[in-house]
Order: sequence, then structure tokens, then C-alpha cells
Amino acid sequence: MMMNNMTPRSQAMPITLTERQEQIVHLIIEGKTNKEISRALFISENTVKYHCKLLFERLNVKSRVDIIINHFSIRNMIN
Repeated sequence: MMMNNMTPRSQAMPITLTERQEQIVHLIIEGKTNKEISRALFISENTVKYHCKLLFERLNVKSRVDIIINHFSIRNMIN
């Protein structure tokens, strides 16, 4: 039997996001584009892209679609 050192998601430490990152996650789940998110939050589109890059790393996802598909499990992981 092969053992690994990975912790199952259900036992993983909660992920802490900034208030802005949480806002962006909610807008991504609503299906908003980067341009729509930037307008809603009064920030540049490049800033949205930067936050998305950080979110993908922190949430261990590869795309916005992964955030949408997994939003219930991600919501449970966020502190």
C-alpha cells in the first residue's frame, strides 16, 4: 500500500483571503468577466488579473471554471 503526505481537503487548514479576494471570488462565481469585476470594484482590469493569479495559487486551482465548479468546497475552505 502506497502512502502519501498529502492532507485531504476536508482536513486541510482553512484558507484566509483578503476582503478584496473574497469579493473577487464571489464575482467570479456570479460569472463576471475581469472587466465587469474591475468596474464593480473600481479597480483596474490588471489589478483583477493579479488578484486572480494570487487566488488560483492560494486555492490551488488552475482556472476561473475550477472556482465556479468547486465553489461550495472552496467556500468551506475559506476562513
